[in-house]
Amino acid sequence: MKKESIKISFLIIVIVLCLIKPLFITSASALSEVYYEDWFIPFQEGSEGFSYKVEVNIQTEANGKWILDKSYDIIFIISTTYLNQSFFSPQGFYVTFFKPELREGGWLRSSDVLINSSYVDIWHSGSLAIRYTPTRTFTHLDEKNSASYEFIFWFKVFKNQQAIPYDYVEWQWIADHPISIIFEKVIETPDYVTPILYICIGIAITVIPIGAYITYKSRKSRKVVAQPKEPIRIIKI
Repeated sequence: MKKESIKISFLIIVIVLCLIKPLFITSASALSEVYYEDWFIPFQEGSEGFSYKVEVNIQTEANGKWILDKSYDIIFIISTTYLNQSFFSPQGFYVTFFKPELREGGWLRSSDVLINSSYVDIWHSGSLAIRYTPTRTFTHLDEKNSASYEFIFWFKVFKNQQAIPYDYVEWQWIADHPISIIFEKVIETPDYVTPILYICIGIAITVIPIGAYITYKSRKSRKVVAQPKEPIRIIKI
């Protein structure tokens, strides 16, 4: 009976895990794109002030795709790659980057800002981050079931604590090429599917032990051997 109970318990665990596995799968990956940009000194045509690198990391599913109505984090990592030290002193130069945004098909899309501003100099890189949810209403998919996204942020350049050329001037960075993201083709399931799945799990947990017990009892009954009747003794008088 003990061995049978172990087998039954193991079978129940395997079946339950198979049933609930789709409910808890959470795997993620990321797309990455790197951009290199130059900033030129105002009123000094062709005079490069500094250069910087923007690495855009886009959270995706494990297969590199997005799913509609699901949220994904997008992180911008910014660092300087060159500084014109005839114009800037390393100690007096820094840039503030802020207001990360996203456009899809030329339209600005609403997103949740996770990191709104960052300070960057020649020794320190900075990060900006947003969380975006591509909705069924506003996402325009092409024939390849994909959409193109452009990334934007703003920045100010400082020299010896003074913004260049003026304090009210804000510079804009726009990715020179969009990133195309393919969307997973998901078959919509009705709202009642999940409750039915839980009902099936409950039935499995209830019915399997009963069936196993009946099977065990039937096997045991077959092993019972009929006892021979006591022989009749004849007494002679």
